[in-house]
Order: sequence, then C-alpha cells, then structure tokens
Amino acid sequence: MDTNYPKIIAFTLRQEGGYTNHPADPGGATNFGITIKDAQMYWKKGATPADVKAMPLSVAKDIYYSKYWLKVCGPDIAPGLDACTFDAGVNSGTARSDKWLAKAIGSTLKPYKELARLSHQVDLPKAVKAYCAT
Repeated sequence: MDTNYPKIIAFTLRQEGGYTNHPADPGGATNFGITIKDAQMYWKKGATPADVKAMPLSVAKDIYYSKYWLKVCGPDIAPGLDACTFDAGVNSGTARSDKWLAKAIGSTLKPYKELARLSHQVDLPKAVKAYCAT
C-alpha cells in the first residue's frame, strides 16, 4: 500500500530542492531532483531548461511515483525498508537499491516482488540499520 509514500516523497523533495542548472552538473537542468532527461522521458518529450524550471511539483511527484516508487515495489515493502529502498533508488539507481535490499534482509533473490514479500518476515529495525549501513 502507499501509506508511507506521502511522507517519503515529502522528505525526498526537501532534500532535492528546487531548480538548478549548473554547467558542472552532468544532469543539466534539474528541478525537484528531476533531470531534464527524465523530464523529457516521462513528461515532455522536447522539454527545455525553461520547461524544467517551470515544471509543476505534481509532475515531479508523478515521475518519482512511476519511475522509482512503483519500480522498487514501494507499496509492497515493509515500512522503513520502503523508504530506504526508494531513497537508494533515487540517489543510486534502482538496480543498486534492489541489491542493497536483498543484502539487508539476507536474501539472494533479485525480483523486487519477492524481496518485498520477504521484507515483512525480518526484524525490521535490524534490516533498516543494515540497509542504511550499506
């Protein structure tokens, strides 16, 4: 279920901040942590830096929801681990976040659906601590 998503996305958005377009940033124009490339892929095919700057917050939330939250099976992961997995997916990519989830819960399984199911069968404080130590 998506019970934790509103709190998790609020935290993420506070960390990601607003619009930037620094020449040294390989992501280029970014708003709410959404790069121009992701804006073009998930929102507006020909998005320009001006479009990214004007991107509504609701669009950023939709991109986070579809590209990260659903991809990592956030609604199905145990509370606490859902936040860790989502945050890791946003910052390091979803391919890494699933490996770290598997490690935190002591599994060798890869599919998020299976990891999500197993996440409810572990000592959550211990698993969250293990995830955060990764």
